[in-house]
Amino acid sequence: MKRTILFGLLIVGLLLAGTHVFGWSGGPGMRGGQDCSQRGAQRMSDQDWQQRQQEQQQRMAVILDLSEEQQQQLQTLREERREKQQSLRTEMQASREKLHEVARANDADEASIRAAVQEHAELKTRKMVDGANHRRQMAAVLTPEQQQKFEQMRELKGDNSCGMRGQSGKCGAGDCTPGEKSGRRGGQGPRI
Repeated sequence: MKRTILFGLLIVGLLLAGTHVFGWSGGPGMRGGQDCSQRGAQRMSDQDWQQRQQEQQQRMAVILDLSEEQQQQLQTLREERREKQQSLRTEMQASREKLHEVARANDADEASIRAAVQEHAELKTRKMVDGANHRRQMAAVLTPEQQQKFEQMRELKGDNSCGMRGQSGKCGAGDCTPGEKSGRRGGQGPRI
């Protein structure tokens, strides 16, 4: 009888300890596998971003054998892009919140929902076009040989989007299979 009770208490203790260990948020990925809705509070600080950019620029300068002038031109392009992205990110967040409000409103009509969706889609389109223009401007700074090396680097890196949000919907889960896009599956659009 004592052994059964003792064994039962031991099992309960192990289960409680196990849930504590597995509940720790230091799991997979950059953000510990927490839900992506919590990621806004943990955005990279400006100082961290600058440090990461500096390291990345140094690697690119070595690998692509960039001249001082090229490095300066690329630095200027990156800074301009960061400013544009910050303002666009703010606009997109406001648009996303408006879209969610309209879609969840009991008295929302189809026209207002369509208008909110259209506004958000235009911002996403602008973001993609800005990214393509930025890549084109960067390529214009590079020589043909450097452009070829840069493309090889991008191919090796692959689609890095899975590292931020995998199929599980968790930040940093990185559980996408090769070739699979992250985020919403099957072109479902924004989560409402």
